[in-house]
Amino acid sequence: MTDTNANMRKLRDLQEEFLDTCVKGEEATDQGHSTFLRLSELADEIATIHEEEAAEFRRLAGLALDGAMFPKR
Repeated sequence: MTDTNANMRKLRDLQEEFLDTCVKGEEATDQGHSTFLRLSELADEIATIHEEEAAEFRRLAGLALDGAMFPKR
């Protein structure tokens, strides 16, 4: 089970850093290499959080469906 609140806070922080990196990338002196590298890392972290949350919601959906299909008597 994931800590959704912690994941959402981390996701917000990562997205803010992503946007800040985009803005700072326009001022980069290395032709944007470090900026693109960091954006790639951030995007991967963001995607991982979304995948974890999606898996948790699929698990919960399965439990709900089991409860609906096979109610306890």
